[in-house]
This record gives sequence, C-alpha cells and structure tokens, in this order.
Amino acid sequence: MSCSYVLAGHTDIVLCLDTCTTSSGRTLIVTGSKDNNLWTVKTNECVATYDQHEDKVWALTVGKKTEMLATGGSDAVINLWHDSTTADKEDAFWKEESVLKTQELENVVLDANYTKAIHLAFELRRPHKLFELFDALCKSVDAKNQVKTAIGVLSMNEYRLLLEHVREWNTKPKLCHIAQFVLFQVFIFSILSPTEKVEMKGIGELLEGLILYS
Repeated sequence: MSCSYVLAGHTDIVLCLDTCTTSSGRTLIVTGSKDNNLWTVKTNECVATYDQHEDKVWALTVGKKTEMLATGGSDAVINLWHDSTTADKEDAFWKEESVLKTQELENVVLDANYTKAIHLAFELRRPHKLFELFDALCKSVDAKNQVKTAIGVLSMNEYRLLLEHVREWNTKPKLCHIAQFVLFQVFIFSILSPTEKVEMKGIGELLEGLILYS
C-alpha cells in the first residue's frame, strides 16, 4: 500500500476528518485540528480554513444532504457551517450585472428613454433615481403622455413598489408635488384592472398611507 495524498497545512495534531461531495460534484475532505481545513481531492490543495474555535477541534461531521458542516471543540462550542459557494457566485454575478445595468441606465437617461430608464431603476432598486426620473418627466413638455407610456407597462410588483415609493415621497415637502402628480397618473393610466388593484398585496395599508398625506 502506498500513500496517495499528503495534505500538509495543519500545525498541530489532526483529530478528526470527514469527506463530502458538493452539488457541483467536487469531492472535499474536511480535517480538524486547532482549526478546520477544507481540501479538494482533485488538486490536494487547502481551499478554506475555518478558525472560529478557541481550542482544538475534536469532532466534525458533514451533512450529506444539507451541505452543512458541524464542528465541536474543547472550547465547549459547536459551530455550524453552511456552503455559501453558490450564494457567493450569485452575489458576484449580481454585482457585475448591477454595474452593467447602472451604465445602461445612465445611457438611456441621456437618450431620454424614460420608459426603459424607469424599468431599470426598478430592477436596480434605486428609488431615489426613480424619483429623479419622474421629476424630469414632470418637467417635460409632454409630461402626461410620457408618464402614461412609462407606467403603462409596469408589472403588478413594480406597480406596488411604485405606490410604496410614492407613499414615502408624499410625506416629504420637497417631494410631495411629484408624488401627487405620479399618483394621479398611476390611477388613471395603469393597465391594471380595478379588481387587480384591489387584490394587490398590502393595497389597503398603502392607500391608508397615501390618503393621510394627500
């Protein structure tokens, strides 16, 4: 029998180990000493080190279905670890998409394409930018038709979010005139039927907040 792998990285005695296979099919080895190391079998490299314990790690186990790791140490603490690889990749993807969409938003604003700009502002969750866009629309020559075009394509969720933003703007003296203008156009030009508006989640609370300052 010969040694196939040498995983060198711990500075003290290795007290426990376990193996797991990720959702992407990668085989990993988890080892416990004064800290926990995560190794990939393919390259024999340590891909992560977890040092939350204040003393030696005496026990560890990997959930076969949950992709969670539990470790127990001499510090009388049990730590639970969750594989956030997928979430981290999604966050990185969203950040990259956000940068691209932000640039696209600036470009369409320069082109005065307010319908597209408003849609992007919703996607990017930029309520202040959304207000700036409606403010610019209100000052345009053909304000009503421009706003009609912009809000006429809103989805149910975007319509609800817009009402939430309008409710917030309506409470501020410097913003309320734009809020009132948008609110009036929303109820006139929305493509949602009266039934859809009534069935909208939280519409009662939204209307109460809007009526209070209108």
